[in-house]
Amino acid sequence: MAVRSTWLDEVVILNDSDGTSIEESMPGDVSIYRSEGDALNGVEPWAVEHSQIFAFNAAGKRLVLGLGSAGQVIIVRREDCPDGPEIVLKWLTSLAQNTVDARARVAQNGRVVLSGYEEDGALPTTIEGLIAYIGFPWTSPRNWLAPGCLLLLAVNAALCIALLWKML
Repeated sequence: MAVRSTWLDEVVILNDSDGTSIEESMPGDVSIYRSEGDALNGVEPWAVEHSQIFAFNAAGKRLVLGLGSAGQVIIVRREDCPDGPEIVLKWLTSLAQNTVDARARVAQNGRVVLSGYEEDGALPTTIEGLIAYIGFPWTSPRNWLAPGCLLLLAVNAALCIALLWKML
């Protein structure tokens, strides 16, 4: 981890262009991560190879991604970018708009209640405010949940097969 001056240096915003745009300032599929490690774990090596992923920290510093010797995604360098804070603000505003749109759809079913600001379509206007509104995704430690669920399903399937076999 590089020297940091604020907590914004640790927050990572990724923009997956899906190959539709080579302009880093244009929001694509934007995601936000609490740490560099979480962000790097969320990037597929092929996306880096095809230059589909743009990355900044929330302070506006460009993160240049590459592949390590074992093929893992790494941060090759951090670059100052004069337009970095503006790009980050644009990406986060796009993600916040997607978030409020999704919440509005769910609110139609009565599963969530929109705030007054959400109902008015008013989103935060600062990087910090947008991060607070969007929040961070939670990921299970070392992704033990998915293999554990798969193991449980496999055991249940084996038991069902054994019971069916016995019944025949």
